[in-house]
Amino acid sequence: MRVDHDGAVPDAFATSRLDAVVLTPAHQALLGATLAPARRTEFVRLAEGRGAYILEDDYDGEFRYDGHPIGALQGLAPERVIYAGTVSKSLAPRLRLGWLVVPEALLEPIVEAKRRADRGTDVLSQLALAELVSSGDFDRHIRRMRLRYRRRRDALVDTLRTAAPERRSVGLVGLERFWHGNPRARGVVLGYGTPHEHDYPNALAQLGGLLSSFGAGDAPVRSPNRAASRSP
Repeated sequence: MRVDHDGAVPDAFATSRLDAVVLTPAHQALLGATLAPARRTEFVRLAEGRGAYILEDDYDGEFRYDGHPIGALQGLAPERVIYAGTVSKSLAPRLRLGWLVVPEALLEPIVEAKRRADRGTDVLSQLALAELVSSGDFDRHIRRMRLRYRRRRDALVDTLRTAAPERRSVGLVGLERFWHGNPRARGVVLGYGTPHEHDYPNALAQLGGLLSSFGAGDAPVRSPNRAASRSP
């Protein structure tokens, strides 16, 4: 499926005959988008309409730095969503512990599939995790790690802002989106019809500085065939 700033786009699921779709609503790797409310509703509507299932992979939903954790998609349609979680990010991958919240109709077949696949899970580790959760220590650990990761994230962003200040208020569109076939040409599409006259010299100066910072100042320039472009 395509992914944009609102998360996974449901178009491909809507036009297919698939019986299931895998989503990461809390955090779409690698672009980082959170599935927008309208998208959540649409995926649920499609799943309910055809009797399909949504596998919600919540692999790091507990780590958010810009607000409270996002509610699980499973809460919108408990009989259509299989919710999967793990402690691989919050504790350690070696524990190999996770969980499924499944619709009642799937409970027995999933339990049987689990039994046939691995003949059981380490009981001692499960009991230790249960104690960690019931005592409140797990929640305290998550809050502590969330703060630590937030500080690291902020330090990284500050470093990038200082070392690579690439924001020049110039909109660039990659040439690849206009290209069909191979080989694909590299470049950018620049529109020059929109800026006001008094803004144009400054826009050109910003563009020149941006290209120079990437070592593109000596690159050959092809003149456009059109007298003006309304591209953003």
